[in-house]
Amino acid sequence: MKTAIYVRSALNDNSISCEAQIEHCKALIRPTDEYLVYSDSGYSANDKEKPAFNEMLSAIKSGEIGTVIVYRIDRICRDISSFCIFMNILWEHNVTFTSACDGFSSSSLYGQVVLKYLLLFAEMERVNHSERCRQGWARRKQKKEVG
Repeated sequence: MKTAIYVRSALNDNSISCEAQIEHCKALIRPTDEYLVYSDSGYSANDKEKPAFNEMLSAIKSGEIGTVIVYRIDRICRDISSFCIFMNILWEHNVTFTSACDGFSSSSLYGQVVLKYLLLFAEMERVNHSERCRQGWARRKQKKEVG
């Protein structure tokens, strides 16, 4: 079975480029291993219809993929419910999940627990970010109305 490398970067994302993510993930693959790269450039973690992600899910469900490697867990999604759905698909098809930067794998119970905790923090950050944006918009709107 092949290894899937999944990378994602939003247009306004100041994080690492998709190309750099790919290189980082490839470091975890043996030279003889076959791998496929699925890249969603210009998509937010909140987007439900990421084309490469959906293509990867199809390959997982058809039994082509044995391992999924991501640069960081938040490349997949930033909410616990979406991540649990994703992990259930992986577990259903005996696919291992590895997060390169976070340094863990779903192949162990410890890795599974850590994954869930990290997603809780990612979801908290998403909510905090949304709230900060709403507050900023409200301040700008108030300044326009006053000024």
